[in-house]
Amino acid sequence: MERAYTWFDLAKDYWFFLEGQRKRFIFFSLLKSATDFVPFGIAYCLGRIVDFFTKYNQGESLTEFYVLVSLIALAGSLQVYLRFYAKLRMYKIAGISRKNMRVLAMQKLMDAEMQWHEKEETGSKIEKINKGAESIYTGTQQFANEGITVLTSLFGALILFIVLEPKYVLFALCYVFIYIFGEWFFNRGITKQELVLHKMKEKVSGKIHESVSNILTIKSLGLKEAFKTRTMGYETQYYDIWLKSKKMAQLKAKTIKIWSALGYAAFILFLGYDTIAGVITVGSILVYASYFGKLRDGLHEITDNITDFITTKTGIRRFMTIVGLKSVEDGHLPSVSSSWKEIHFENVSFQYREEPALRNITIKIQKNEKIGIVGKTGCGKSTLIKLLLGLYQPKKGSIKIGDEVLSQYNHKSLTQKISVVLQDTELFNLSLAENIMLGKNDRKKLEKVIKIAQLEEVVKKLPEGTNTLVGEKGYKLSGGERQRLGIARALYKDAPVLILDEATSHLDSRTESLLQKELEKLDKTLIVIAHRLSTLKNVDRIIVMDKGKISEEGTFEELRTKNGLFAELYRLQQKK
Repeated sequence: MERAYTWFDLAKDYWFFLEGQRKRFIFFSLLKSATDFVPFGIAYCLGRIVDFFTKYNQGESLTEFYVLVSLIALAGSLQVYLRFYAKLRMYKIAGISRKNMRVLAMQKLMDAEMQWHEKEETGSKIEKINKGAESIYTGTQQFANEGITVLTSLFGALILFIVLEPKYVLFALCYVFIYIFGEWFFNRGITKQELVLHKMKEKVSGKIHESVSNILTIKSLGLKEAFKTRTMGYETQYYDIWLKSKKMAQLKAKTIKIWSALGYAAFILFLGYDTIAGVITVGSILVYASYFGKLRDGLHEITDNITDFITTKTGIRRFMTIVGLKSVEDGHLPSVSSSWKEIHFENVSFQYREEPALRNITIKIQKNEKIGIVGKTGCGKSTLIKLLLGLYQPKKGSIKIGDEVLSQYNHKSLTQKISVVLQDTELFNLSLAENIMLGKNDRKKLEKVIKIAQLEEVVKKLPEGTNTLVGEKGYKLSGGERQRLGIARALYKDAPVLILDEATSHLDSRTESLLQKELEKLDKTLIVIAHRLSTLKNVDRIIVMDKGKISEEGTFEELRTKNGLFAELYRLQQKK
């Protein structure tokens, strides 16, 4: 069961968001609070003016009246200036916090374990970040505009009643207690409904993102109507939950504001009796009615904005699920040494869920050795690579680079030592050069890796050469061109270990052969998961996997002439 997220939790999390800006936030909050006390002083001055004119006789001095009017003008003008100044500064603080939290969320996503990413839809993650970051900003707006006003109205009115006429405090406290109880009673249901609404919105965003990401498949298979119907179904569910939430908020507002109107009328009646009895002056009716009005308006601000507050609270609650993600990054751990001699998989077993993916794998890969890994689909080849990259931890056994177990190195240093090219190369909507260099700018190195990756002819065809935008996910390039770009990117990184996970499956035989020859010249440890077995003729060793186990191991010629799985797979490819 999900733990309740309280207003105290919200305050604690918001304090975390304000790191580096807390002193300024407190100062401008106090300044804004001071401006919200000004209307109490203006109301007092108006009461004094009423009393002045009830006693005023023609020809008497108007000095007191002019002084009171001047005070009202001065206080009102100063209030406007300082209030807008304080709010602007608080908005600036909110904007900085929003920016910092978006960056933090991205960092958390990058460092999160792969198991979490596999369970969460991309659209849901985006919705959590966007809604959460905006909630941080709108939360500050709400606090600056309504939150501080509510607090000063409530406490200001109660304090002034205590100082000026203590007997009215009891009436005001009863009024506030019943009002707050009503808010609490209704808001329990609204809070639960908002959480359901946010989760549904994340789900809808996930489905929309999924549809947009697979637009080519949808159009190719004529699935437009099916996905339109599916989207309508999710949107209808979201609308129904939203409507229920709005109806609950409307019912609450009507009920509580009727009580508020009756309470205010009763207080005016109370003041009338005290005026007749001579307990207070005529001007005091205006003063106390204004104070009670401020108290009532403060409570009305809660009613009018509490749903927005709850929405903000829920947005931050969902955002914190990302902030609280367990990180695979351990900066305090040592870096991978450059003097390592071998990579050692020792009795490694792994399973994703129930079905084992790897069973007691033992492999030793020497530094600068060139090895191939082959096997049928689903035999565990890619899983082996994911474990080496530290994306998952073995369920049993260990993986060592040099003398240390992989988990004893910090993950950042591990990724610096390994370059990997996957079958489906992921590209960004940047230029071809930027996709290869990713933030660095060594043009000589760029030209070198373009040549090795057989990209020269591709660059010549592009309208702006290496400065041509490749489009989102590289849609302007063919599958083979994207794979070559991925290889160029890995080579540009210049890590001592290069892994190709079926990274040449979309290339024609000639290009693949040329590329393979270039890669074999490199002074690197090369691990190749191959689609075409013939490309592995010159590697030092080939590991053949079957159902999560190593079934054979040897050179290309040894395995080809042996009556095993490799020979069977090779014969099948030769027939094609």
